[in-house]
Amino acid sequence: MGKDFAQIQNVTFATFGNIMKDSVIEPEGMDNFSDRFLQVVDMRLEKCTKKGVFSAEKAKKAEEFFHEKLHELRPYFNAGHVPPVLVFTDMHAENFFTDEQGMPSGYFDLESAQAAPAALEFYGFRFFLFNYYDSTCYKEAEDAFFKGYRENGGKYAPVSAEDEESIDFLAGCRLLELAESYWGIADGIRDTWGLRMKELLLQYMETGKIDYMAVGEIWRQRDGQPETPQRP
Repeated sequence: MGKDFAQIQNVTFATFGNIMKDSVIEPEGMDNFSDRFLQVVDMRLEKCTKKGVFSAEKAKKAEEFFHEKLHELRPYFNAGHVPPVLVFTDMHAENFFTDEQGMPSGYFDLESAQAAPAALEFYGFRFFLFNYYDSTCYKEAEDAFFKGYRENGGKYAPVSAEDEESIDFLAGCRLLELAESYWGIADGIRDTWGLRMKELLLQYMETGKIDYMAVGEIWRQRDGQPETPQRP
């Protein structure tokens, strides 16, 4: 899969945004991803307020946190520093096919594809795939992905503290989105998901780190697997 995404990220654009017909990017002229994501974060915060996800105090704290982080990351998210590349953004276990040898053979559910920093793709692999079993498999999966990525000419593998910080920040943005979208849902599976996503978000805001294994426990519950991986 790393080999495929090395090729995908070889597709670059002049600015950040949604990819429209004839490779037109909307909105126009967005050359810093912090500006692009500020709109997204504010929309999610507004929805959280309307749903009652946060108290007034926690909502203010969340707004200050995300605005400050986006300001801090402005130099990193400048198009001159991290180029806008083709990003799918939603690579979980149900959004690709494999062949008889277990190799990826096709990708789908791409309506969220956009021109964005490579970090917007990398956080998703940590959030949905590398963490699918346990911490040992997580390390092996990530190492295998980036081995294939580099061997096929991938240019944007994380190597610096700033790279790691940006990946965790974008994962934190996803926790904000999921806390809101699952808030109040009670369907026998996702009854506690909104609260758990909120707790993980608040933990990230306090520590600056994402607990990807705790996120993986939620997906194991969804798929009917033991929340704690079983060993023979």
